[in-house]
Amino acid sequence: MTTPVHNRKLKQITLSIGGEEFQTQLRNWTLNNGTGEGEGEVFYTYGGDDSSFVEDAEDSWTLSLEFYSDWRSEGISDWIFSHNKETVAFVIDHHPDIPAEHVRWEGEVKVKAPSVGGEVRTTEITSAEWTCNGEPEYSRP
Repeated sequence: MTTPVHNRKLKQITLSIGGEEFQTQLRNWTLNNGTGEGEGEVFYTYGGDDSSFVEDAEDSWTLSLEFYSDWRSEGISDWIFSHNKETVAFVIDHHPDIPAEHVRWEGEVKVKAPSVGGEVRTTEITSAEWTCNGEPEYSRP
């Protein structure tokens, strides 16, 4: 049996960082799995052909975000700089408006204040890439 093609445009998520919701300023997001390729690293000993072991690759996840900058006291840009170097919880609800496709990732990230500035007369964007504390938990709420 062949499964028919199914596609969906990215239109709606909810994003909570440190207990605050910021999806209305969000323009791009990616949860990056940078965990090592394959099954890990093989180590050999001088015990013969069958004398080896495999160490699993370390988890390496990052959360990349692009926001339309908002420097008001409740805005995302101000929030990031006010929480620089803190470890905070995040929750991403992907397709929350479609019950059969609604999925969630929860985890912790270390906030790092990004570079600021840009070309004159362009829309100001705040870009951030934060390291996750381990692998984010995936679920269907």
